[in-house]
Amino acid sequence: MSRWVIDTNVIIDASRSGGSASAAASTFLETAARTGELWSVTPVRTEVAWLMRPEESAVVHALFDRIFWLDVTVDIADRAAGFGQHYARSHGIGVVDAIIAAAAEVLSATVATRNVRHFPMFPGLTRPY
Repeated sequence: MSRWVIDTNVIIDASRSGGSASAAASTFLETAARTGELWSVTPVRTEVAWLMRPEESAVVHALFDRIFWLDVTVDIADRAAGFGQHYARSHGIGVVDAIIAAAAEVLSATVATRNVRHFPMFPGLTRPY
């Protein structure tokens, strides 16, 4: 069974109607949920809810219900800080990206993101769609 830590951009893509990114993100999430577990961190939930359009609310909340949500623990915060110190300047990663990476490390999971450049700590990471 595979585990995925889902980045904000994947959830947003899946919640937006129309376009190839929306269909591809939805297909990826459906397949990943059937064959494994979908995880994310609570700051991603905040970002998605903050950025969603009013007409996306039902779809976003349905997606939220399919994801296991991991709170930021001291261990995850400390790991994220280490990633930030090492990669923030060279790769432009932000706090939420570093938290996602730390969660993926803790869960032995793969990050699902379109912004693979923000995750240099996982060599060979590719976009899920």
